[in-house]
Amino acid sequence: NRTTSRLFRNTQDAINYRVFFRTYGIRLVAIHQDLGPDDNPAVELIETIFAAFDQLESKNISFHTSRSMKQNARNGNWNGSKPPFGYRVEKVSDGKNEKGKLRIDAAEAPIVKEIYRLYLTGEYGAVEIAKRLNRHGVLRRGKQWTKIEVLKLLHNRAYTGTYEYGKVNNQTGQQRPREEWIEMAIDPIITSDEFEQAGKIMDTKSPTKHEDRIHRGPMLFTGLLKCGHCGSQMVSAATKKSSGQVYRYYCCKKFLTSGKDACPGCRVRVDLFEQVVLDTVLNWIFSSDNVLPVVRALSKALKNRSKPLNALRHRIEEVQAALTRYQVGFEQGAFTVNDVAERFRELAAKKRELEEEYAQRSAVKAFPKELAETENLVKIQEQLKEVFRTASAHVKKQYLHVLIERMVFDGKQVQVKARNDGIIAVLENLEALEAGEVTKVISQVKKWQPVGDSNPRDGTENPTS
Repeated sequence: NRTTSRLFRNTQDAINYRVFFRTYGIRLVAIHQDLGPDDNPAVELIETIFAAFDQLESKNISFHTSRSMKQNARNGNWNGSKPPFGYRVEKVSDGKNEKGKLRIDAAEAPIVKEIYRLYLTGEYGAVEIAKRLNRHGVLRRGKQWTKIEVLKLLHNRAYTGTYEYGKVNNQTGQQRPREEWIEMAIDPIITSDEFEQAGKIMDTKSPTKHEDRIHRGPMLFTGLLKCGHCGSQMVSAATKKSSGQVYRYYCCKKFLTSGKDACPGCRVRVDLFEQVVLDTVLNWIFSSDNVLPVVRALSKALKNRSKPLNALRHRIEEVQAALTRYQVGFEQGAFTVNDVAERFRELAAKKRELEEEYAQRSAVKAFPKELAETENLVKIQEQLKEVFRTASAHVKKQYLHVLIERMVFDGKQVQVKARNDGIIAVLENLEALEAGEVTKVISQVKKWQPVGDSNPRDGTENPTS
């Protein structure tokens, strides 16, 4: 590149990448910004100034582009992204330029109408509609329909004739306040009444939207439990009986969204599964057969902890060097207080964090073997069972994520992989466990990761029925 402006549009990224390049002996040269050898102290300062200007220019361009696109939307013009299914973009001249206008797609619009028609009968859910369309060879722009895509279509108000531009912030993924949306009038495919009816049906099929919902708080094994057939997450699914009774299940996400052609799937009642599996898992995790190999592996790993400590020490030195550069630049008048204050605070906080981790890891010399004695293990088992009898769902889930790396269920058998660093942290903090101080236990987990950020595992994995 002639300059670094096309390579870096973020000052922090520019600094980090240059440090990375120099670590491996790579010199980055821009034809119009060749400042000389990297060992010249002034070079890093000037490079940082260039990076700050590049970032400012990028933000200015982004601001003006966003303003133009909003005005374009207010004028009823399409801004170039992929149109909703059922619409196409038609180029129309305004005398000076060609502008995009959303028009109904004659081939796709009937499919949108058919999806709403099927859903409004009450006989078809999103999964059944997706399966029906795929079975008849009706594709979504070359791809098969899934439950998620059907539901997106049923939630999209654009089909009633109003497209909402700028509804979601693309950088954060968060929905913007309604007053920031820009409404564009387009040709409708369905009526507002049909859209509202579909919304009411979706509400009746989603028990979690009601105040008297059956399931309160997080299901204990979400985020941990995987499908044994395809490896997808096991997520929440619900069925509502004619009596009004709602049953919740752990169900394979791929099976839910794409049907049995994608995964044969498996599901299990949440209440029965958690009741049967929980005690078995807690008893196994803190059994002598499991804990003693963990302690042996940890003792061995503690002897080899010089590498992560050296890496931490090197990172502390890098952060200190960056702090020094900012301080020198400020003293020489290259920066004002406003220029460096925020970044200086960030670096200082990072340095404190690294120093605390270094001190914590350095303090650990060996694991007290008496904590792995049978009497202590039995005590921990009973205390954990008490936690799972009385604590909130949130606290229970926190402990499970400390103790378990993953669970796999294939419909018949559950396989559990324990987190050895979590086991050791609980062994060491029985008093915190008894006091219900889960955050103290969590804070100690990192301390027992002796080699880099990996755990001293021996591959322990156990099937439970």
